Amino acid sequence: MKKINSLLAIMSLFTILSACAINKVNAQTVTAEQVVPPATNSSMIIGFQNTPITGSIGTGSYIVGHKNTGTGTYLTVVGYDNSVTTTQSATVFGKNNTVTNGYTSTAIGYRNTVSSGEAVAFGRENVSSGPNTSTFGISNQSSGYQSMTFGLKNVGSQYQSCAFGARNNAAGQYANAFGTRNAAQGDYSGAYGYRNTANAVNSYVFGQMMTNNIPNSVMVGVNDNAKITILNNGNVGIGTTDTKGYMLAVAGNAIAQEVVVKLQAQWPDYVFDSAYNLPPLTQVEQYINTNNHLPGIPSAKETAQQGISLGNNQALLLKKIEELTLYMIEQNKQVATQQQQIVQQNKLLQAQQELLLQLQKELDILKQENK
Repeated sequence: MKKINSLLAIMSLFTILSACAINKVNAQTVTAEQVVPPATNSSMIIGFQNTPITGSIGTGSYIVGHKNTGTGTYLTVVGYDNSVTTTQSATVFGKNNTVTNGYTSTAIGYRNTVSSGEAVAFGRENVSSGPNTSTFGISNQSSGYQSMTFGLKNVGSQYQSCAFGARNNAAGQYANAFGTRNAAQGDYSGAYGYRNTANAVNSYVFGQMMTNNIPNSVMVGVNDNAKITILNNGNVGIGTTDTKGYMLAVAGNAIAQEVVVKLQAQWPDYVFDSAYNLPPLTQVEQYINTNNHLPGIPSAKETAQQGISLGNNQALLLKKIEELTLYMIEQNKQVATQQQQIVQQNKLLQAQQELLLQLQKELDILKQENK
């Protein structure tokens, strides 16, 4: 806190003296222990053991504090033991910061290093070595053009790569790593969470300790167990990364209140068409005895190898139900016909019985008369 207050006091002093120096050309300020080379073009040196490396500081430059060194134009160096060389429009505040070849660059804090144009380093021991790079925090490194790091020991090494959090590495162009110890290796990749790695181009991974090697995909999971994977063709895998070409693949159980299946194929109402050739039951029996399953229905072996198509299987089952309905209707007709025949036969039998009774009565009468 004392260091911060001291720095603020120095900055306030710098502001006051800068205002006083606006009309001072070729001015210089000398302390009791310092011999200062000449300042030029509205420049100013204030403090103790500050040194312009080339013998003078350039136009519009200010060095304030202790043991600062600088050369260039429009420099602002405030603090302790900062170094600015061969640059223009650089701003440095703090302690042990270094700016080299940094056009319009800024280093604020402790032991930050900026070595390229329009780069920024804020915090402690950050390194911005690429053009238009930014580092914020502690021990971050940004070397790719327009790369950015924020947090602790993050690395952004490629074009417009970004790393936020702790110990993340954005090593692909346009790559993003957010969280802790993530690595975005592929171009246009992203790793988010904890210890995730995105190796392929345009691959993204969310979760914990996951690795995505599939280009153009999104993966969500934990401990290399992909819970959800979205491929570039829109296919989705739940519990699997291999959808076998299906739009949705689920490796495990699923439950739903309702599932609607709309088949592209024809629904089997054609069974009820008068032109449909309904196989006789004797033919069906022969097929079952030979193949041990119904005609048109996948066998147990085929089902184990290829699975079941829910929509097609429902259509096949419906076809068999409709065929069975036709068989039952035909059998019902046969039963009705047989019942009618039985009724006729019963009537005939009853008439015959009545006739036999009549004949028996007549026979009994004749026997009585002959006695």
